[in-house]
Amino acid sequence: MNNKMNLKINLSKMRYIYIFALLFLFLGINQEAKAQTKKTVTGTVSDNQGTVPSVNIFLDRKAIGVTNSDGVYSVSVPENAVLEFSFIGYKTIKISVQGKTKLDVKLENDYNNLKEVTVSSGYVTKSKETSVGSSVKISGKDLQAVPVASVTDMLQGKVAGLNIQQNTGSPGMRGSMTIRGLSSTSITGSGNQAFLQPTSPLFVVDGVPVDDNQNFTYGFQSAGPGVSPISMIPQQDIADVEVLKDASATALYGSRGAYGVILITTKRGNSKVPVITYNGQFFVSTVPKLRSVIGGVDERNLRMAQILQSDTSYYHALGLINGTAFIADSLNAYYNNSTDWQSYFYRTTYNQTHNLNISGGDQAFNYKVNFGYFGQKGIQENTGFNRSNLRMNMQYMPNQKFKLYATINGALGKQQKGSGNGLLNTGVATGGASSSLLPSPSQFSAVNSVLGAVVTDNDNKTVDLNSTIELKYEFVKNLSLTSNFNYTFNTGTEDNFLPASINGDRSSLFAYNSVKNVVYNRNLLQYIYSIKDNKGEDAHNFITYVFTEVNSANFKADVIKNNKVVNDYLRGPIVGVDNYVTSLGGTLDNFAQSRSVAFAGSFAYNYKRRYVLDATYRYDGNSSNGPDAGYTKSPSIGVKWNIHNEPFLAKQVEKWLDYASLR
Repeated sequence: MNNKMNLKINLSKMRYIYIFALLFLFLGINQEAKAQTKKTVTGTVSDNQGTVPSVNIFLDRKAIGVTNSDGVYSVSVPENAVLEFSFIGYKTIKISVQGKTKLDVKLENDYNNLKEVTVSSGYVTKSKETSVGSSVKISGKDLQAVPVASVTDMLQGKVAGLNIQQNTGSPGMRGSMTIRGLSSTSITGSGNQAFLQPTSPLFVVDGVPVDDNQNFTYGFQSAGPGVSPISMIPQQDIADVEVLKDASATALYGSRGAYGVILITTKRGNSKVPVITYNGQFFVSTVPKLRSVIGGVDERNLRMAQILQSDTSYYHALGLINGTAFIADSLNAYYNNSTDWQSYFYRTTYNQTHNLNISGGDQAFNYKVNFGYFGQKGIQENTGFNRSNLRMNMQYMPNQKFKLYATINGALGKQQKGSGNGLLNTGVATGGASSSLLPSPSQFSAVNSVLGAVVTDNDNKTVDLNSTIELKYEFVKNLSLTSNFNYTFNTGTEDNFLPASINGDRSSLFAYNSVKNVVYNRNLLQYIYSIKDNKGEDAHNFITYVFTEVNSANFKADVIKNNKVVNDYLRGPIVGVDNYVTSLGGTLDNFAQSRSVAFAGSFAYNYKRRYVLDATYRYDGNSSNGPDAGYTKSPSIGVKWNIHNEPFLAKQVEKWLDYASLR
């Protein structure tokens, strides 16, 4: 009996022990659940000038998000989290989110971070302190102020030594670009087809070289500069632009970079949740102040005075006036009306641009899709530029060792170039017997430039398709291999038609069609090594890399020219018609191939970012130079002294000097 009682008591005690154990376990789980409870914090990051995009947000040294293009962010964090906001050029800020779900942050400039700014050679990225070459980096935020057909239009005045000259006022046209002066004064073509022989810098878009000199000549006439591939990239999709200016900075590009290099990096996705951004702009292009004009009776009197004052004798001048009916007859209907031809040549235009971005992802995977449209009519009649584009990219980085980046881009462009001639002020200067009327009542006309601008058809159309895959793998710490594969397909057309009224009573037709495809591959092996001093700081720093480049291009073009088209309504050759009709024309075909291969390497060393040495060497071979041309060698060496890092100067100048270097 006693044993049974003791067993019941023991079981009863055990029951209470289990109950208390479960209670404490529940409390522990509850406390753990409370500790793991998260909340969403949103806000805006700004500075003195407005919102700041792409600001990095950290929690316990781990990146958890970035601000979007409007400086807005949204992160999910624990209740007692401390967020860290960091961006180059600004002081890092740490703020607790305890009891907050909305947190707006204002950043302060940190001029000491100038030495931490990163610069890129297009192959590797270094800090400003350890880069020997001369370069300037422009944020994409600084290129958004005004809608333009090409981002190059926004670079003028932002880079010392960069000069951009527009050959024509037509929107979307490629201008002449030079960095630190002209290297050649050779000009090809005339009028609208005139362009400076390539002294333009090399463009590199997302690591892939792009040929911006789209000009070809095939016997009959030049196809002109065409539509610039750079104008096919919407400015809203550009993250930054970097201009490499001196030989040390451009040596890795060999002879192609002899006139400088412009690096363009496009934006990538950076949001954990899908973000849809729309940007639309409507803008007006207005005509500048024009010259005052004389017309009607005043023009008649002026022409008579010109003849009387300029002729060899008074009586001969009277005979010339009396022999020119439209001047001698004061009741002539031609001069009872006045026409300001400038109003026919120039116009005020209403234009638009639209951009739709869809982006998302996290540190492991992100994506971005961009739809864009740009439409601008030139202030000169019969000119304009339209662009439609689709750009998609994604980045996959499952761990710190492997990264995959892929992009697909497509763009359609159409450009109207008109006659390519300006409105010449020759109504009086060509002589008193010249008429400013249309149709001209005399043998001479002073306004053919106006008629040509209005009725000439000169249109460029282009299609650009390209795709890129970039793979990076880190075998061991600081030893990595990066492979880049790119395929580009381009078609271009130019249709030029001159009506008989401005071409000696004979219509003229010129048609140009081209197809180009390019395959590009680069493989780069990089190794970084540092030796620490007795304080445990990196003292001797080494960066070395070698790479190979292979480029294969195929090009085909067809040209048709007919100087005796039957009439203004029939544009094209006629089969079976007498040879007289097409005797001043014909067709030309052209096919070209080019292959190039390059081997290059670089060695960089710095001692505590104080003394910097950078040596590069490139070995180029190109089939365009001929079979016996051999390889082109491009060596470069540069040194730099970061004066502000000298210990004996640091204390004396720290209050008034942030950055100083000698190279």
